[in-house]
Amino acid sequence: MLRILVKLSNLFTVFFSWFEPVVYLAIRAWLFQVFFTSGWLKYTSWETTKNLFATEYKVPYLKPLTAAILGTGAEIIFPVLLLLGLGARLPALGLFILNAVAVIAYSDVLLKPENWCGLKDHIAWGFMISVILVSGHSKISIDHLFHKLFSLYKY
Repeated sequence: MLRILVKLSNLFTVFFSWFEPVVYLAIRAWLFQVFFTSGWLKYTSWETTKNLFATEYKVPYLKPLTAAILGTGAEIIFPVLLLLGLGARLPALGLFILNAVAVIAYSDVLLKPENWCGLKDHIAWGFMISVILVSGHSKISIDHLFHKLFSLYKY
């Protein structure tokens, strides 16, 4: 009986491993949509963005304009790199830090019980980003293509 369960478990492992690259791509696509949309909105509404960073977002150790420029740039550049799977761990680390700073900067609002839905979003994004940080880009990525083309390592 135990032998049958082990074989069944192995079968499931092999079957579901085929979906792993697609799941990683879906996570990267979701994170792209969340962060790029936010960054693009900040970029296209720059005066509002500067005002929000001056009045609402309390980013520690940075002047509001510097925080607005860095935050907006990070929300536009990192998601594109992450979606493409280009240096996936570096943009993932950048987005993880950005997400953490956003929670800290907006903690006055996010930590109120009536706003916990927003906090739960940041926590979920943090876990998704952590998956990429820990596991890497997967086989559907430019990094994987480059590594295969230039034989830097074998999968």
